[in-house]
Amino acid sequence: MKKLFTIILILSIASTSFSQKRPKNKMKFGKISIEELEMTSCDIDSTANAVVLGDFRTYAFENIPHLGFQISYTTYRRIKVLNNEGVDEVSDFVISLYNHNGVGDKITSFKAYTYNLEDGKIVQTKLDKKSKFVEHSDYYDTYKYAFTNVKAGSILEFKYSILSDFVSDFHTYYPQESIPVLWSELFVEYFEEIDFKYFTSGAVRPYYDKHDCIQGKKSDVWIYKNVPAIKQEAYMRSVENYTTKIDYELLKIAFPGAYYQDFTTSWKEISKDFMKSDHFGSLLTKKRYYKDIVAHVNSDSTANDAMSQVLSALSYIRNNYEWDQRERYFPSREFNKVISEKSGSSADLNILLMGSLTTLGIKAKPLVLSTRNHGIVLQSKPSSDDLNYTITAFFIENKMYIVDVATEYSPINTLPYKCLNDQGLVLDLNAPQWVDLDTGVPFSKRTYVQANIDENLIISGVYQAKEKGYAALKLRKNIISAGGTKKYIQDQKENAQDFHISDYSITNENDLDKDITVKYKFTSDTQIQEMGDLIGISPILFRDYENNPFTKELREFPIDFTYPISLNYTYQYTLPEGYVVDELPKATRVSNEDRSISFLLNTVARANTISITLKFDIKKAFFLTQQYSEIKSFFDYFIENQDQLIIIKHE
Repeated sequence: MKKLFTIILILSIASTSFSQKRPKNKMKFGKISIEELEMTSCDIDSTANAVVLGDFRTYAFENIPHLGFQISYTTYRRIKVLNNEGVDEVSDFVISLYNHNGVGDKITSFKAYTYNLEDGKIVQTKLDKKSKFVEHSDYYDTYKYAFTNVKAGSILEFKYSILSDFVSDFHTYYPQESIPVLWSELFVEYFEEIDFKYFTSGAVRPYYDKHDCIQGKKSDVWIYKNVPAIKQEAYMRSVENYTTKIDYELLKIAFPGAYYQDFTTSWKEISKDFMKSDHFGSLLTKKRYYKDIVAHVNSDSTANDAMSQVLSALSYIRNNYEWDQRERYFPSREFNKVISEKSGSSADLNILLMGSLTTLGIKAKPLVLSTRNHGIVLQSKPSSDDLNYTITAFFIENKMYIVDVATEYSPINTLPYKCLNDQGLVLDLNAPQWVDLDTGVPFSKRTYVQANIDENLIISGVYQAKEKGYAALKLRKNIISAGGTKKYIQDQKENAQDFHISDYSITNENDLDKDITVKYKFTSDTQIQEMGDLIGISPILFRDYENNPFTKELREFPIDFTYPISLNYTYQYTLPEGYVVDELPKATRVSNEDRSISFLLNTVARANTISITLKFDIKKAFFLTQQYSEIKSFFDYFIENQDQLIIIKHE
């Protein structure tokens, strides 16, 4: 949560403009060239659908008479649409304004145009700033704009200014985006009595940067040229972690004899502030909010020890309170409404569990974190702005357990995917603690298939799978998304290509403490390959990976599977009378040097039965970029061995 600092000083400070020698870009709003409109490709990325021609930003401290310090933000962007795919990528833009109790940010100027080349002439279409869609949340107003008359070849241009009452930090500056950027420039200006610290991250280095202090004002200039696009890839932590960006942190304001404020903080101080807050930590001791939950637990005959009491409270909250889909780390200020309306944010529902457990005498604390799409929290950069989610940590016999109440399909110590993001901070008045969010629970699936091949070469049999850990969590999530077990089974049967499915059942899907069992019967006449006198059978009928998800020859970013993966398949085939084995898949066992990845294939033939065992294990979630070729090779090997055929023939 941002803090508002209104600083009113009577100062005599000369406002002096000054110039610096730096690379110049002559781009000006409204001055569009025919050459830009005729541009059809990007020189630094031939695959780009759109490109930022120029992005110019100014962040400046201003001393407004009778109001005090404010920050002025000015943004000017020019974007080229290269093809039809680019239209959807860049036709919209968003302006987010932080507002709380009537103070915050406001737009002071705005203009936006679309430019097209028609019959050799430049035609401009104005975007009316009133034609916007506004979304309101607890602390933000989000303005969504859509350019009009956008098509392949268009140039989009907008410029706006924001005046902000919040001076504790600057907006994060992103010279790198999901499309290439030819020129990006940031100019920051503030009084020498104000002390800032900046953090740069990402792989792209500035083309030019300079830091001056002239006539009482400090300034920073950052210029980036020809910045490549960066995009989210499969099995990758949030692209936010790798995007080139600059963050500013306000350290102090010190005007001699007039004003002094130290803004430096630590995670310990942040934790203490949260735990002392009437709207956060203090909620845990307000027993009136939790009396219904506690009464339920006390009347539950099965809640006869600490863990069963936790499970009883957790079940009651999930069954009687609704998550309103808001992801928050700070509870609602009007917490009594959460109780009366039986609905709240993710933070609200977790506070309900923590407060109930505290009342029951079970130690419980907030665990604050950043979700995967929000980026990893840096312990070296204390800031509550880097947090966006709160879950529950509770302790039984000095052992810590973690759970997210808001995610109904998530059991204890198996957090939802969005929360598996390195580390989180367990809040405490005196000794907050960083803890791993990955509890080591794997995605574990054991599949057993018993199949018969009849004289007409039709395969029929029974499929059975036991799904544990994140395999079970994923299945429960899919069942909920489908609208329940019945609808999920119906969808699976209808979407089963090449198979007729019957007698489909799922057990334990509603019992989070148990593994899920999936069972059904199947029939198929498409799994046999006739090869002259020989017949080929692809033995792994039901696969978790049809293709290698890693297709690029090179990869720029580390690989993150989120959790360990364990796949175990056993297939038993009974051959039709009069047929014998001609060739079996070759048995193999391989692993990498540290045995973090392993693969096993084993085959056994006895009389008219064939048994195939295949195991694929990834024992850790995170791999460095240098290990990409190794991972790609293992997946190639896995897919290739899945495709090995059983060859049979007439006796």
